[in-house]
Amino acid sequence: MELERKKRFTIATSSSDTAYNIFIKMTTEDWVGWGNACPTPVTNETPSSVKRALHFLSKLLIGERLEDLDDIARLQRKIDKEVY
Repeated sequence: MELERKKRFTIATSSSDTAYNIFIKMTTEDWVGWGNACPTPVTNETPSSVKRALHFLSKLLIGERLEDLDDIARLQRKIDKEVY
């Protein structure tokens, strides 16, 4: 979703007049969760780069059990191995 900003967003030497929002829905058998990413040229992110990252991460998340902090830590280690 592309939205025109009411005021220009500026950090250091870059500015942006448009806000891009990408919404994501994650579901399991027990719950539904929503998330949001707001890529901006100010931080060298684009809607395409965020969509590629989400697609990559979705493949790592499918089938994972996330019931407690240990599960989340295990998944983070798995993602780290794939990314780094």
